[in-house]
Amino acid sequence: MSYAFNQLAYAYGKPECQGQLKAKPEDFQVEEILGFELSGEGEHLWLWVEKRGENTDWVAQQLAKWAGVNERYVGYAGKKDRQAVTRQWFSVHLPGKPNPDLDLLNLDNVEVLKVQRHQKKCQTGCLAGNRFVLVLRDLQGNLTQLQTRLQSIQQQGVPNYFGEQRFGKDMGNLKQAEALFAQLPAERAAKKRHKLSAAQQNQRGLYISAARSWIFNQVLNQRILAKCWADEIEGDLLNLESLPTGPLVGRGRLGVAGKALALETEVMAEFTEWLNALEHLGLQQERRALVLKPQAMTWALQDQHLQLAFSLPAGSYATMLVRELVVASE
Repeated sequence: MSYAFNQLAYAYGKPECQGQLKAKPEDFQVEEILGFELSGEGEHLWLWVEKRGENTDWVAQQLAKWAGVNERYVGYAGKKDRQAVTRQWFSVHLPGKPNPDLDLLNLDNVEVLKVQRHQKKCQTGCLAGNRFVLVLRDLQGNLTQLQTRLQSIQQQGVPNYFGEQRFGKDMGNLKQAEALFAQLPAERAAKKRHKLSAAQQNQRGLYISAARSWIFNQVLNQRILAKCWADEIEGDLLNLESLPTGPLVGRGRLGVAGKALALETEVMAEFTEWLNALEHLGLQQERRALVLKPQAMTWALQDQHLQLAFSLPAGSYATMLVRELVVASE
């Protein structure tokens, strides 16, 4: 099976404008939006950290060393781009221990902006969303179309594809998922599974998530081609925002009917082995919105540069909004 992200359909057609994204880290700024207030007390020390040009795992490792704990006691809600300026929360589990001295945490390109205690660890699911401020530089091509698209996206949104980074370098996570799924029948026949280390389990989880994400993207691609990606069709399941949803496959029924079921079933016919594997692995059927609607979206276009600000819900990709605006190089 071959995988080509650039073959996924555009909602508004391929852009006729080109530009440069991430010419420098300040051109891609991300700030996490927590889904709750921190209590100010508890066993977990939360740190509001700004990093520039560094990856999330490396910062977590440095915080573990600073606090004198194993890295597994450091939590975060999600990995953020390295080539960016990001502000995100980390937590360190310090039951019965005082806060370590911040003066001893000396890291280039990393600054702790605030600390606060809380009862629970920072982890996936803690975020309501992320706020982005992006700069696209050296714009060339149809700038009139760009202005029109900005207005359309502000009003209607963009396809809620999983971004290319979900699938690894050269779509390698999907190739690894294919290999994993191919060996599952032998594991079942042997009635045993090799015990995996925590790192191996995490890698395996990445491959499984990539496979589910690719199937979702294929369903969304088909909805775009059928000109119904943003509209409810017969048999759709809507989310709490009344947006149509697509499948994150696993155990259980799809939950859709009619035209929606027919479309999803047609797409999934190509992934029979994957569907069987995902069901065997015990993942439960879930749904994800097909439409990604940016909130508080503003922009300024001047001297061939576009500054763009918006908020997105957790789990969505700013690059998928950019994809509908310009053909971006990094």
